[in-house]
Amino acid sequence: MFENIIAIVNEVADLLKLDKTAREYLLTPKRVVKVSFPVRMDSGRIRRFEGYRVLFNDALGPGKGGIRFSESVGEDEVKTLAFLMVIKNALMGLPYGGAKGGVRCDPKQLSTGELERTAREYVRYLHTYIGEDLDIPAPDLGTDPRIIAWMLDEYIKITNRYAFGTFTGKPPLLGGSKTREIATGLGGYFIFEKAIEEFGLEVEEIAVQGIGNVGGSFVKIAYEHDKKIVAVSDTSCTIYNENGLEVEEVLDYKRKNGRLAGFPGGKELPSDYILKLDVDVLVPAAVENVITEENWKDIKAKLILELANGPTRITVDGKLREKGIVVVPDVLANAGGVVVSYLEWVQNRMGYRWEEEEVRSKLRRIISRAFGEVVAKSEEKRIDLRRGSYLLAVSRVMEAATLKGEI
Repeated sequence: MFENIIAIVNEVADLLKLDKTAREYLLTPKRVVKVSFPVRMDSGRIRRFEGYRVLFNDALGPGKGGIRFSESVGEDEVKTLAFLMVIKNALMGLPYGGAKGGVRCDPKQLSTGELERTAREYVRYLHTYIGEDLDIPAPDLGTDPRIIAWMLDEYIKITNRYAFGTFTGKPPLLGGSKTREIATGLGGYFIFEKAIEEFGLEVEEIAVQGIGNVGGSFVKIAYEHDKKIVAVSDTSCTIYNENGLEVEEVLDYKRKNGRLAGFPGGKELPSDYILKLDVDVLVPAAVENVITEENWKDIKAKLILELANGPTRITVDGKLREKGIVVVPDVLANAGGVVVSYLEWVQNRMGYRWEEEEVRSKLRRIISRAFGEVVAKSEEKRIDLRRGSYLLAVSRVMEAATLKGEI
């Protein structure tokens, strides 16, 4: 994914006429911390885990980004995701830099006790690098509010400070937001509404690739707004029903069975066939690099809403644009999670709680404003929405860095 990022940053740097020093500043992380820590397993044996925390850039404020527990976690992955947070936070106008962290493990293979000990040990090793004014973690792949609650508790014990704003994505009773778990999908839906309005698209049928937390939240919200979801997919298959799927039944089946294969309410097709369906909107909400040089010609949707990170190879952006397909990039479409995290952090700093409807209203306002800014910049420079997003974000980071004398 980082090759995609370097390519886009260089394109944007050309537009901004940035020199070599400025480009190196943009693409070099400020701090990379790697640790190896011991955790006692239920069996009594000691197992060591690799942990990471990367602060890529803090020109606009303290670091902000999730902590993931996954076997894919490594320095390159964490650095890439930390850079994406730099772009998202700057694009949304949030007072944050970009960061990311993780532990290399398979959380499904750990007991509850082993998960808790891993989470707490991670904080013991990295607590000096996080804080509500320094670097603010949140849940990500393989982590959830319960794990964040353990991390917060450990941080409070170590620092002797009830600094609830050090972590976001917490359980509501510990200062979290009820909207946080659906925030990325909800923000994506708000962007979807703005996109079909802005580009005058008539939308009848929607297909969503991946119905985990983000994709699942999006399909549920869209369904509640009377949108027709004709297809969903996971790694086992695509489920298609031209008359529209009963979304609650699909999500319930997935929860109970762990996979979509065998769902009786639609036609079962190969997993990647969802990309070829003749629908109005395609929502990649699973993994990176699913729309490539090999399959872009198969795309029939009018709108691609990127809820996953990096689902489209940037080398096909121009080809999709020539076909008249609007691509709403990941850094814009899936930024709802970090916006609600910001609102949670603000409430924690104030010692105050907003009602859920007020949080949703603020999310809609922030993300809609960002969409309008991206459209305006893209039209001004005659570039697509992805490059418009990066151009806005990079220019803000560079202006802040220049004002602070960092470059």
